[in-house]
Amino acid sequence: MPFGVSADQSSLGAYKSSDLIVGSTLDAAPSASPVNIAARHLMSQVEIVLKAGAGYSESSLADADVSVKMNNLATSATVNLATSTVSANGSVRSLTPYKDGAVYRAFVVPQTATGNNLITITIDGADHNISKTVTFVGGKRHTLTATLSKEGGGLSVSISAWESDGIDYGGVAS
Repeated sequence: MPFGVSADQSSLGAYKSSDLIVGSTLDAAPSASPVNIAARHLMSQVEIVLKAGAGYSESSLADADVSVKMNNLATSATVNLATSTVSANGSVRSLTPYKDGAVYRAFVVPQTATGNNLITITIDGADHNISKTVTFVGGKRHTLTATLSKEGGGLSVSISAWESDGIDYGGVAS
């Protein structure tokens, strides 16, 4: 099945529509009892957190004209629903994440992003590029924290992959 994440996830609707959740159950028989369905995300979630460094305060950073783009990512995929696997395909594009306060969020097709310029952060017209190799894993959240500084190189970056907390927050819908 073809699936694609939106290249422009700057609106909440486009961001949410870029998530793909699949669920399945085994050995369910017709009955009046609820059927438990184990659902999981197939896309990778990325959070880009901007922090104030030397020369910025949290308020001056919040007041700055800031934009964030993710670059060189496949936005199309083929999904095998029988195995819940995703294969990135198509050409690479830039992706605009959804801004949620000081955090930028995006759903990304699982893939390994290599090379230069994974993230471009533009502050008051000046571009700051982050070059990292990251393997975006389906069902995982990856957090990139960028400490922005007016002095020196301008950016200090760390990336960490988050593991699931293992808790199912689902319930019975009636």
